[in-house]
Amino acid sequence: MRKLALDHVQRFLPSFKREQVLDLWISHPLPSLKSFVKETIEANWDKIKRSTLSATLVMLDEIDLLLEIDPDLVELEHYLQTLDPSLGSLIFERAGKLSEKLFKKKRLRYVGVSKPTIAELLSKKDFNTLWKSVLEYPFPFVSELMKILNKEDWRPESKESRYFFELLSEYLGENGWDGVSWILNLAITKEDKKTGEFEFLSEADRQSKFVEINVTQIVYTRPDRIPDMEFVDRGRFNLVDRELNLAIYDERVRYSNFTGKLHIPVYSTNGILLAEIVAHANSVSSFLMDEDGLYITIKSKGQNYSVDMDTLAMFLIPLNQHTHLIDDSLQTLISSLSGLQKRILETLKLLTDLHHGRSFNVFDIKESEPLQGRTPHGCCTLGIDFGNTETKISIVPSDCGHELLHIVQPTVVSYITPDQFLVGDEISMENSEVVNSDLTMFNLKQLIQEDSLDSIRVRNLTITPRKATEDFLRKVIKRILAELKYSVQVATFTFEKHTTVEYRRWFHNFLTEFGFNQIYGLEASLASTLASFRAYKEEGKSIVLDLGDTHITGSLVDIPSNKSRKRKIDSLLEGVEEAPISSVSLSLGKGMNSYDNEISTHLSKLNINRSYCDYKVFSEIKQTLSKEFELTEEKYTESPLKIKILGEPKDKSEVIIDEENSVFIALQFLMRDLLAIISEENFELEKLNQVILSGGGANWPLFQEYIYNLLDKKVKLIVEDNKNHLSLGAGIFGNGQNIISNPGDSIQTNTASSGMLSLLPLIDEKEGIYNEVKKIEVKKNFEFHSLILDLWIKRLNYSKIQENDINILKTELLTTEFFDFEPVLDFPLIVDTKDLENPVIRIGVRDNGWLCITVSEKDVSPSQNDYIELFPII
Repeated sequence: MRKLALDHVQRFLPSFKREQVLDLWISHPLPSLKSFVKETIEANWDKIKRSTLSATLVMLDEIDLLLEIDPDLVELEHYLQTLDPSLGSLIFERAGKLSEKLFKKKRLRYVGVSKPTIAELLSKKDFNTLWKSVLEYPFPFVSELMKILNKEDWRPESKESRYFFELLSEYLGENGWDGVSWILNLAITKEDKKTGEFEFLSEADRQSKFVEINVTQIVYTRPDRIPDMEFVDRGRFNLVDRELNLAIYDERVRYSNFTGKLHIPVYSTNGILLAEIVAHANSVSSFLMDEDGLYITIKSKGQNYSVDMDTLAMFLIPLNQHTHLIDDSLQTLISSLSGLQKRILETLKLLTDLHHGRSFNVFDIKESEPLQGRTPHGCCTLGIDFGNTETKISIVPSDCGHELLHIVQPTVVSYITPDQFLVGDEISMENSEVVNSDLTMFNLKQLIQEDSLDSIRVRNLTITPRKATEDFLRKVIKRILAELKYSVQVATFTFEKHTTVEYRRWFHNFLTEFGFNQIYGLEASLASTLASFRAYKEEGKSIVLDLGDTHITGSLVDIPSNKSRKRKIDSLLEGVEEAPISSVSLSLGKGMNSYDNEISTHLSKLNINRSYCDYKVFSEIKQTLSKEFELTEEKYTESPLKIKILGEPKDKSEVIIDEENSVFIALQFLMRDLLAIISEENFELEKLNQVILSGGGANWPLFQEYIYNLLDKKVKLIVEDNKNHLSLGAGIFGNGQNIISNPGDSIQTNTASSGMLSLLPLIDEKEGIYNEVKKIEVKKNFEFHSLILDLWIKRLNYSKIQENDINILKTELLTTEFFDFEPVLDFPLIVDTKDLENPVIRIGVRDNGWLCITVSEKDVSPSQNDYIELFPII
């Protein structure tokens, strides 16, 4: 009889009734109806609302199906907002377990593990970070922030940021929240006893304060803490519409016999007190909430007042959680006001519109277009490899007949006055009258990349690492260019794969002051590949390991053969040949500096004074060990870990470098993943021609021995001793020689979904989009006039992987904490889309290595000049 009844229901039940049955079953999941529910959703898959379907799949434990239709659990979140928690406790519990990791991932907004607090950012005067997050805070905090930024006379760097910054400054003025707090009265209206209609308060009404709204300090001092604070249970009955993200609980409304006032606390969805409505009243019965949870009616002094919760929510909740309901309320208020009130609300409207420009989904339309290539310039390129201890510069000719020049300078600067200083070889420790070690700065690259606060004082002025670096590079480059009898029109700088976008952009902007026509950036391991390809005779499948000062990068490279090579190196640099292909590239978040620091520690213990020549000590140690190390077991007898310190006879000793050093462990993880990816590509290691080691760590026997044994002693190991190997490769790249490489890092954009921010990938780290454009169609969730692209780089940080993670062979299986997320732009890219019916994001990598992007109509190809070049990515 049960089967007959269910069969009848299934065949004859109207479609609009099916969802009601599913809703009942979700709240009361009777096991006997489970098969009926399965059959119902299978037969009506396309007819059931996605939100109801998502909730049903949760209760059925069909997680794989759920992630197919609702990968970010957005639809599930919509469904939960329609339920009373007391009636659906089981689905809330199951959904909470599912979304815990997801929501944690969505909230990850800063590079690294810990998220700095607002207080920390303000104390450091890191206004740039606060400004980038301005769309995620409540309006009271934004007002206070603009007050602080105006007082500090701070201005953002980018043109787009300055426009909106000046607009907000003009609208909000310099008084912060105090200047706009009276606007809260817009949420309060008073009933006209004659007409029965509610109207805005008069000036006399506002001064009498029969009803007022007090905002708690946390809203404008620590708004970033509110979403992450521990949930506080305030009672069972939430009287406010769920879509507003505010809560009032019946049992929390209280009346004070002492003051004669009614107190109505307003909470966030996780139970944090945001504001309190206070009114003169007779008792708790003077308070009434309407059925929809949008209005409060309060009887005070014989007069009816109304509080619009929709309007109140505009000021209390973060801008990125504004609902369409609030947008409608905001537009209504703007249309009914004038003067300063209208301007302030237009500011709030501007900020919410900017956030809603993120409310879109994207999908690849599986087409591509070519990007305009470079035209070889036909003369010389200045290639520069800025190192932590040494800086190498090469002047690389193309077809102009000039000589190839190499220059090596110690990366060190010593100040006499703030405007008078010595750099590189100009510094001589023998001339103690000129050089003062207290006024000398070392490790410039490490300091500037780490954004270090280390500085020195010269005549009551502070010399920062940024100024010292610019002074050093400026003097070295100017001196080299002045000695040449011809002009150099192109410059290429090298950078490690893990270096920040800010560092790459700074280096590019710094080089513009020298008048170069073209400036390129090239990742260091690719520079090494080009040098091996054009200037030497390596070819075939190769692993290239760049053991740099601050980063270590490993790549699988296919170097094409060239049978017509000439012997003279100058001739080898002429023309553009077939490009090498780098198919896999992985990078560590650290480099050889930790070894150098370890040696420095031992040197200090042995009473050997640290000086400007430390880099020479390190270099000689590596060179000596490399010469003693033989790649055969018969000749290799002594441990490569014993290091003889060079110095005075009395100072000779041995230093043991620990094999458990974190850099060496991280390198093992990198090589493990590199070989795993190679095996997935059905590539046999027997076909590997060679391993090319370059960079400051190439001569460390510990690494040589590890790589040699890892590859079963069957692969040729090439240790590149030419100090100018990377600057040579950079110069070759500037002369027009291409190299094909995947981005290596995922490029993603922040999108808004139900008040939460989530990252959508635009380019996968393994996608081959070199010299072409990937077209991505934008699917709007609702109508908006501007598209907001908040671009981020997601990159794996091997230094975060611990030994117990050794069994994780695929990076896809690693969780968020193993990755770094870095913003690409100072402020989101804002694109006007009101005239675009089908907007398409076009994103690609030019053959000069720069990531570029534009937004245009689907069927209209933009010109090459429409693309915005963001930063060097290869």
